Amino acid sequence: MKPTYILAVLSVLCAQVMAQSFYAPEKSYYFEIPDNAVYINNRDSIRIGGISGIEPAPENGEFYLIMDKPSPKSGIFTVFIKFDTGNEVSFKRFQEIPVMNLEGESIRIHPLNNSIYISNEGDRSTNVYQFMPNNSVKKIKGLRSLTKEMKFNSGIEGICFSPDGEFLYAAIERPPEFKNKIPEGTVVSPVCPVFQFFADNNKANIITTFGYPLQRKSSGNGISEILTVNDSIIWIIERDYLKKEDRNIVGIYAVNINKTLHLGDIPVNLHNITELFRPQQVFEFAKQIKIGNTTAKPGNIEAACFSHDGRFLILVTDNNFGNHDHTPTQIYVLRIAE
Repeated sequence: MKPTYILAVLSVLCAQVMAQSFYAPEKSYYFEIPDNAVYINNRDSIRIGGISGIEPAPENGEFYLIMDKPSPKSGIFTVFIKFDTGNEVSFKRFQEIPVMNLEGESIRIHPLNNSIYISNEGDRSTNVYQFMPNNSVKKIKGLRSLTKEMKFNSGIEGICFSPDGEFLYAAIERPPEFKNKIPEGTVVSPVCPVFQFFADNNKANIITTFGYPLQRKSSGNGISEILTVNDSIIWIIERDYLKKEDRNIVGIYAVNINKTLHLGDIPVNLHNITELFRPQQVFEFAKQIKIGNTTAKPGNIEAACFSHDGRFLILVTDNNFGNHDHTPTQIYVLRIAE
């Protein structure tokens, strides 16, 4: 009998520690944007929907939103979200992006030079653009070869920076295809690559390929966003849609880039991953939860950021422009428990 190699993450390595008091429901806020909402920009009627990324803008209380499909143009919304003293979401500006048919999945601002980075995911290609304050655009060099094995519409879904701005992290939504045949008797757990490379575009070669083991083992599950917490901790958001039950499950997991499992001699090239993350569960949004005066069910959460003062976690759903059932865009503003 041939030996069985299991490239899976043992439960002891992925201890899920649920923080029951993660957020304060009575101090949290919930907003909805109807699926037929539009923003009039000059002569263009920009439909609001498909929101897949959010990031604090330089002005306090303002945030950038990025869409995953042109509507009819690719661009960035600037919105003002008022909470603590009232409930209001107001759209202030729309900035067109000089990239044809950009499908934005995540948006981040470099902490030092204020340039905007946006991950772009097509059906068969994926990359990251850097938009400079002088309106020039660069494509990150180190990601050119990532599209060869990506599964359909499962490219770079989340990006974030190290607090000092030296490193950029980019997470693939679902495990890529394998280049070579998997050896007989090998069981492979679904693991998504998370790339670390220098944010400086002139030396943007991949430094480390981390592996994130998906905590829900289903075909529909994948990474929907990543978020920097501090110089060692990144939050990774998983989002799964249960078709039979017509509901979403969203989980937030913490990983420590300095406490990983080194992959030594294994019988298959696991997407060039050398370091395996050890996820710990922070929060699970599987059923209805209390948010302020509202009971909300988990939506298709694809965007996440902290408020300017760090007291709130803001989550936004991709409503797929309403679909057939006129799904609104949902914004959850969760007051992080002290």
